[in-house]
Amino acid sequence: MAFSREIIKKVLQYVQFRVPATEEKDSYYTQIGDTLVRLSNHCTRLYVWDDILEKNPKWKGLPIVSIVFEDTEVTFNEVECLTLKRFRKKPIKVNEYVYNLQGNPQFLTPQYEKLIIQSIKDINEGQYKDTTSKCSPPQVRISRNPINENKEYKTKKDMKKQVIRLTESDLHQIIKESVNKILKEDFQINLTNNNKEGWNNVNKWRAAANELQTKGSVIINIPLDYDNFLHANLMRTERGSIHLEAKGLRKEYTSISDEFKALQDYANNMMNN
Repeated sequence: MAFSREIIKKVLQYVQFRVPATEEKDSYYTQIGDTLVRLSNHCTRLYVWDDILEKNPKWKGLPIVSIVFEDTEVTFNEVECLTLKRFRKKPIKVNEYVYNLQGNPQFLTPQYEKLIIQSIKDINEGQYKDTTSKCSPPQVRISRNPINENKEYKTKKDMKKQVIRLTESDLHQIIKESVNKILKEDFQINLTNNNKEGWNNVNKWRAAANELQTKGSVIINIPLDYDNFLHANLMRTERGSIHLEAKGLRKEYTSISDEFKALQDYANNMMNN
């Protein structure tokens, strides 16, 4: 890759780059304005960027540009270039610009080299503007996590979703919503064809009301921490609210039960005829 290295050497004479402690050879890095810039004779390996950003926290979040001078062969390999060696929640994105010299030392004339050097100096907001018409269309390289790491992260994430913690207020709301759901969904009785089902629903509503009152009683009977005055008062207020809600729902059930007395008589007459 003699031709590409010669061009890189000329760029390094006018723009200050450095070689970080990585396993990657023939690659140089710097910051120009708000953009991180890479200069190399092969396409970027995003796992290398992962290591660099980990060692240089101040660089995290900055846009990245990679400028590549290839001699002949194409150096981009999707798996090798994009796959990271460890899981990363936020992917790394690199705008890459490739000059393929096609094995021709005259592919980039001295005039073109000057234009490239000036364009590198003018890099801004993650954009490099080629003025030679010798550069391939820019490519956006976005990192991928290792397959095993993705599965492990997803498993851990799913396990976290299974952990549920309820406060007394949450329990209060769940009881209310559950009973209201029964009232709305089960209050659908066909008096002509489903009289027996209507009787069963009445009994189910009464059982739900009794269960609700039992739950309210359990909550109210939770021991208070009398050594903590604020905690005790807070618990009394919370329990009182839950108890009143339970009474209100029980009253609602009683009202519904009364409304069904006429239905019961009607159903009895229908079954006896």
